[in-house]
Amino acid sequence: MKKVELGTVSHGTMRNEDLIPAFSELLWKLDEKKQYPDLIADCIDIEASGDYETENAGDIIVELIDALDYFAPEYCYFSANEGDGSDYGFWVDMEIVEWNIDDGKLLKVSDLSNVPSGYNGSVIVVNDHGNVTLYEPVIEYREVWAIV
Repeated sequence: MKKVELGTVSHGTMRNEDLIPAFSELLWKLDEKKQYPDLIADCIDIEASGDYETENAGDIIVELIDALDYFAPEYCYFSANEGDGSDYGFWVDMEIVEWNIDDGKLLKVSDLSNVPSGYNGSVIVVNDHGNVTLYEPVIEYREVWAIV
């Protein structure tokens, strides 16, 4: 699966004629196994007809958001940003990160060198500047995402 970049995909608009092309193009790129052919076909039909003001177009936006959310990295989601409803993208759910740290399902350290020997789970590194990076164990630790 392709690596998703965190952050904005579409900003400053909530118009179907802007969101459908942006979201469908991204879905097409991410969906290497082509699991959403009907949804992509529906997007192509709407774009060809220019009929963005139908109930169907609104339903397609919801389906696109759900489909893109499927490709969100661990502890992330695809949606409008909490602080700006016209800023759609992939965002880290820090509340879920904290819950998993509290439940012992995720190790939080300030540097990868602080990971205990023999530990083989995912790790959140929060450095002294407040940057947060998720690593997963794959022989050595591999970065999944980072927010600065």
